[in-house]
Amino acid sequence: MIKVTELAEKDLREIGLAYANYVYPDNDKGMFPFDDKEMLTNYIVGFARSCMQAGMLYTTSEKHEGLPRPIPDIRSNQSLLSYGR
Repeated sequence: MIKVTELAEKDLREIGLAYANYVYPDNDKGMFPFDDKEMLTNYIVGFARSCMQAGMLYTTSEKHEGLPRPIPDIRSNQSLLSYGR
């Protein structure tokens, strides 16, 4: 495991978007109580930034595999959660 000490704002936003755009089953909001995707994205960005600043954000390689990233779901025009680049 490699400790992440720096991430570009773009990369932090991708982490937030991965959670915000995850397709949950009907009537399930996951573990975050936000109806607004932008609010959820901002919450996760802040959480990831805090984890990084506290020395608690890790990845599996220099390519940052293991960090959630949004990937397009061509079946529904949504994003699915992916771990890696």
